[in-house]
Amino acid sequence: MILNKSLGKKKNVEKQNGKKHGTQNKIINGQLVKGDNHPWMVSLGFLGADSYFHLCGGSIISNKHILTAAHCVTDLGNNFNYREYYKKNGNFLVGIVGVKSLDKNKDVFSLFEYTNMMLITKITYNTNYTDVENPYDVAVLNINREFAFSNQVSKINLPLTVNHKIVFGAASQIAGWGVTEKKTVSIDLLHANVTIISGNKKLYSDENNYCVLDLTRRKANICFGDSGGPLVVYQKGIPYVYGVASYVYTKSDETCNNTSPSYFTMVPKNLEWIKKQLV
Repeated sequence: MILNKSLGKKKNVEKQNGKKHGTQNKIINGQLVKGDNHPWMVSLGFLGADSYFHLCGGSIISNKHILTAAHCVTDLGNNFNYREYYKKNGNFLVGIVGVKSLDKNKDVFSLFEYTNMMLITKITYNTNYTDVENPYDVAVLNINREFAFSNQVSKINLPLTVNHKIVFGAASQIAGWGVTEKKTVSIDLLHANVTIISGNKKLYSDENNYCVLDLTRRKANICFGDSGGPLVVYQKGIPYVYGVASYVYTKSDETCNNTSPSYFTMVPKNLEWIKKQLV
């Protein structure tokens, strides 16, 4: 799903290179997430007998649901059957939570027996999603058991309003396990501060998605592997997920353009649909 534009190409920011379910890691020019920050973050990926491939990011939005991007899971379909998928492919679609590092040499694989790794049992993506610029790039995933909430694992709040313009110009945060500025795979969760520039036609805008840009010299941005991750806005000290990472501009060499805006699906525009999936 690529559209040619004057600023480059628009690409979804899930897996891009290597194996079908290969890993491409980190936020460009981001900083390490420390302590209990971003406890709602999910690494969505495929767990095999001796491997784990990070696919996309996601957010915990209830005790049994994960919010991610539709384009991360459309290949699997709304009729996804995890048992049949395992028989055919030899791996499971899982969500890893409460973990800042995906270092397979540590204890990632043992987590499947405990509380940090959840089996994805159901996929529901918005069937109105059709292409990269579509405003319905959202999906809700069901897990096999309830999350064990703690300081390291907790849900993020959905917006209280369907008014998507309420956060135009707001400071926000992004996080994920996507490609870094070094164009190499990293295993650690990164985050960055950005600004929602939607509504500011001087900077660039998009009516269907939130336009996000780092206005500082750091020039942080999302990249391949960060799809599905949250755009977080704090209102009166409370974190809300207002966006879902959808696509970025790429340069001629197919690397992410960190000086151009990235785009997030507007959660307020999809709020009623999302809530219906939580029933």
